[in-house]
Parts: sequence; C-alpha cells; structure tokens
Amino acid sequence: MPTQEEIARAVGVSRMTVYRYLKGKNVTKNTRRKIERFLQRVEYRPNLTARSLVLRQTRLIGLLVPEVIGALQKEIRDRGYNLLLCVSEEDPVQEKTELNLLLSIPVDGIIISPTSFPESEQNCRMLEGEKPPFVMFDRYFPSVRASYVTTDSFRASEALVQHLIDLGHRRIAHVGGPPSNYFANGILRGYKSALRKNGLPVEERSIFTVSMDGSDCLPALRAILELEPRPSAIQAVNDPVAVALFKEAPGLGIRIPADLALVGFSDSGTSALLEVPLTTVREPTSLMARTAVELLIEQIEAKSKFRRVKRFPGELLIRRSSAAPASS
Repeated sequence: MPTQEEIARAVGVSRMTVYRYLKGKNVTKNTRRKIERFLQRVEYRPNLTARSLVLRQTRLIGLLVPEVIGALQKEIRDRGYNLLLCVSEEDPVQEKTELNLLLSIPVDGIIISPTSFPESEQNCRMLEGEKPPFVMFDRYFPSVRASYVTTDSFRASEALVQHLIDLGHRRIAHVGGPPSNYFANGILRGYKSALRKNGLPVEERSIFTVSMDGSDCLPALRAILELEPRPSAIQAVNDPVAVALFKEAPGLGIRIPADLALVGFSDSGTSALLEVPLTTVREPTSLMARTAVELLIEQIEAKSKFRRVKRFPGELLIRRSSAAPASS
C-alpha cells in the first residue's frame, strides 16, 4: 500500500494535495482523475470507515433502485462520491430492508427509485424523519416531503394518444396500472385529456387495470376485443405491459398493428427488438440522473433538507406498432 508521499511523487502533486484528496476535500477534477488512475493501478483502498469517524462524512451515497441505472452511477462518481448500490428487486419489503441497511452505515444521502407498490410510500415516509437527505428518482409520492425528479408522464401520455388520434383512431382503449401508482395516474390523466381535447368520449368500459409488469393482461385484452364497437388502438401504461399485450395478441388471432395499434411508455430494452417495434416514450435518463445527483449533493453540502420538483419532457418514438386503422 503506497504512502501519501509515494502517491504524490507518482502523480506529480504535493503531499498536501494527496492528503486533501484522501480526506474528501476539494481538489481539481484533473488532479482527482490522476490520483484515482494511480490508485486503481496499485489497487489502493482507503479506509472509508476510519475516515468517516474523523470527518463525520463517508462520501457514500446510497442508491436504491429496482434495477441498475448506469447514468446515476456515472454522475455520482464524477462528483467525487462513492456509490453503494442496493437493489429492491421491485419488492417493498426488500426495499425497507435495504433502506435500514443504508441508514445503519450511515450514508451521506440516498437516491431512491421506489417500487410500484403502495407500501413503498411508507418506506419513503420513514426517510423523512432520518438525518440523510434523499431524492426520489423516476417514481415518487407527492405526500412525501422530499425532492423528486421524474418524467412528465401526463404530457407524454397526451402526446402518445394524440399521435394515435392523428393517425385516425377514434376508439382507443387504455390498459393502465393500479390507482395507487402515481405514474400510472399520470398516464391515465394524459389519456383522458387527449380524448377530451379532440372531442372524443372517455368511456370507463375502455379503461382496464393490470399489474405494472403486465403478467395479468390477458383478461384485459380479451375484454377489449369483445367491446362493441371494438377499439382500433391500445395505450399501455408502460412498455412491459405493452410487450405482454403484444405477446398475447397472436393467440387471440390479433395482428399488431393491422388489427390493433399499440403504444407503450419508457422505451425498455425489448420494445425496439419486437417483431413489430413498439411506439413509446423515451425518458431523459441522463438528464434526470444528473439533476437528481445535483439536488442531493446540494442538500448534503448545505447540511439541510429542501424540496424541489423536476419534471422533464419525454421523447416520442414513433415505430411500426402504431399504424393507421384499417378502415381509415
């Protein structure tokens, strides 16, 4: 393990600069990169626990997400913090366990993308009374007094349905998520708003609720096909539900988009790889990640909590799953 003096000589900086870096104090970005490259070569591992006792700061940010989000990881590291990654596996019980772990370390702050289950709201409320600041990423709960960064699902949903209407669709079914899910509510509100703006009726019989992974979408698809007159398009709450509907359609004799146009949301990895690529909305993940990290570090370094809301527009990606109705 090299000494501070050895590191300084190898990198070409002063020993005091190395000391400042190891103590988590400000050094230039160029100097930090030089030191980090050298330390990686010699596999140097500073004692973060001992350092945190002196500084009362760990330079750790906890990231609790349903899946790994590379953009967040990059933003955190670029700002000189270390990442401690926890995965909730879309399970609110596991999410609570991981949160308690992060609080016991403790970390300087937490970025959390809550699960889609209502129990996650209570998990986030638990964080309100704890010391480290936190920011909700992508998913959020308005009742929780914390900053959050998300996509404007309402406006993006409006744009998706408007796209279908512009193609000539006049009967559009909605396969949405649970009422307790605020993201799903935004998608549903956008659907209704687009219909009303175009003078089209909002029919509750054309609105269906399924789980956010689409595992129970088959009954909804069957019910849509039995409606008279039958819808010519379906808006799904997200890409997983849209992909599930796409996979069930052939078994019911339905061709997409010849018999039913289909749109999703979130541009998941599989949506562009379907036999008929899915029209969807791409979320500005990198911009959202950068903003979430900025908000959190601002709170960490100001040693205070505040609440800011950042909603970003999504990008409409028009693909082959949304064609004009056959009768138009």
